[in-house]
Amino acid sequence: CTASHGDVIMLQPGHAETLTTATSLAFDVAGVTIVGMGVGAKRQTFTFTTANTAMISVTASSVGIQNCIFVGNFLSIATCFTVNAGPDFVVDNCEFRDTDATHGFLSIITTVVTVNNDGLTITRNKVKSLATTTPGPMVVVAGTTDRLVITDNYHTCTVANNNTAKLLEHGALVITNGLVARNNIYTINTDTATGAVLIKTTATTGSGICCNNFVRTRDAVAAIMVTAAAVQWGCF
Repeated sequence: CTASHGDVIMLQPGHAETLTTATSLAFDVAGVTIVGMGVGAKRQTFTFTTANTAMISVTASSVGIQNCIFVGNFLSIATCFTVNAGPDFVVDNCEFRDTDATHGFLSIITTVVTVNNDGLTITRNKVKSLATTTPGPMVVVAGTTDRLVITDNYHTCTVANNNTAKLLEHGALVITNGLVARNNIYTINTDTATGAVLIKTTATTGSGICCNNFVRTRDAVAAIMVTAAAVQWGCF
């Protein structure tokens, strides 16, 4: 591929790969779109094995991947994607599955500190979390980010991990012009007092809208959707 020429990689139905390290696969050419062909079980499958550090590294801007399956098949895989320096990274219409209660992903997309992660977009994905060992949020943002979009995703978590947000955690980092909308979350957490259900953060500045999300949880006392400090997320 040539950087920034709009190249598209088409993956044939039934294609499968195994990723074993943090360098097995890197998205390092700007402006490339990866499109999985086929439906159902014929979608392309990437299976993570051998090490909990196995991941896909994103180091180029404006890269996107669509219609693929990612399977966690090792104990407590930290993340599926690490966005090291890739603004405008897009994950669309993909599916993420744990193999069983001890083999799976802790998070799906993680950014790193002090790099440009602006424009991160996660749309129309499905996450099936079975992990019993401290599963984390779907998205973990570790740097100041503008134009974050998390929309139309479905995340099911069948093991309780109380006070852990299921959708997004961004610590004290400021997010501006964010949109978290139309996501569906199923979790059996019984306590959300400090971790919320959708978003966990201690940031008190920023801008964005959190709206039209649907949640099922077992916190019968006082379920919290977004931690109280998060005044930048106008919640509807």
